[in-house]
Amino acid sequence: MLTLENYQFTWQLYILASFGAVAVFWRMISKLPWAGLKLLLCLSLASLLLTPIQADPEQAFLAPAFLVCALETIFEGTESTARAGIPLLVSWLGVLLLSVILSIGYALYRRYQLARQKHGQSV
Repeated sequence: MLTLENYQFTWQLYILASFGAVAVFWRMISKLPWAGLKLLLCLSLASLLLTPIQADPEQAFLAPAFLVCALETIFEGTESTARAGIPLLVSWLGVLLLSVILSIGYALYRRYQLARQKHGQSV
């Protein structure tokens, strides 16, 4: 039987492993020349791994949404995929928006830095 302590420990271990997976993935794609693409890929992976949803609508336990989505697709068909698929999609759209905002902010910051160096001011 799953006790509350086991449930919390399992989630803590899962979150720690997810951060480790994102760190390893960041290291794997570190040679990509586009910083915006690296950011989008890593945030997308974090969004995929860390979006929770209720595993069973009648219980309060959470599970990773991608696992619930995959299992519902396999065992119940594609009609029931929307229950976990929609939160995943919304989460990914939020990550996409965040990535675009951060990329634009970084580009503006770099432009400001280069303009200050060009005019002889210290950064």
